[in-house]
Amino acid sequence: MTVVTQPQIVAAERVRGVPLAETLARVRTPALDNTFLTRLPEDALEELLASGSILEVRQRRLIFGSSDDGRVGVMIHGLARTYLSSGDGRQFTLRYVRPGEILGNTSGPSAERAPLSASAVTDSVLVEFEMATLGRLVLTDSRVGAALVLEMNQRIQDAFASIAANTLGSMHERVAWHLLDLAIEAPEDGRFIAAITQQQLADHIGTAREVVARVLRDLREAGIVNTSKGEMEVCDPVRLAAIAGRK
Repeated sequence: MTVVTQPQIVAAERVRGVPLAETLARVRTPALDNTFLTRLPEDALEELLASGSILEVRQRRLIFGSSDDGRVGVMIHGLARTYLSSGDGRQFTLRYVRPGEILGNTSGPSAERAPLSASAVTDSVLVEFEMATLGRLVLTDSRVGAALVLEMNQRIQDAFASIAANTLGSMHERVAWHLLDLAIEAPEDGRFIAAITQQQLADHIGTAREVVARVLRDLREAGIVNTSKGEMEVCDPVRLAAIAGRK
């Protein structure tokens, strides 16, 4: 998996409280059907959302860092990524997070072994829960625990699929993954630019330039990327992430 260094993500958007009625309206959309939120019993869903907040996070801003206290939420709109960090600033993208999927971190010894962070790839909206409320609901309502177990299993499978796509996947999947990681590191000017040539991209992946050129042609024709001398622009990171993550 591509390992990158990211110096520019330094701040998160402020949390903005939203009334329960508006929060319910946001989560009761067809896009979130059959997700963790819609699998919860009605009373538990309302209690969980009443304890939480809506987060609106601009692209490339940090959602939570590896040193934060435990946090958990569900993506409502947008695309985010979770990643592990090393002491020298390098990052390892674990998975891309889409609407309806849970993301969160832990604190304590497990966080020290796997320092997980999350940042918004595109402008994103999340609903964040109070960890204590979620924990209490899991202990007192088996339906909430069952929904959470199913969600965690799906997210683990997503992570496995993402790693497989980047290492064992088709050439389209591997090119998509590398382009996403490289473009996310571009200077923040509103665009996602990977400063790389076709030959360099082929070297990263371990294939011939002609193979990469064919993949890029397909992505250009689909309107997902644009290419020019020495750089590639990701025009549609959500669709590119779908290719990278086998969605």
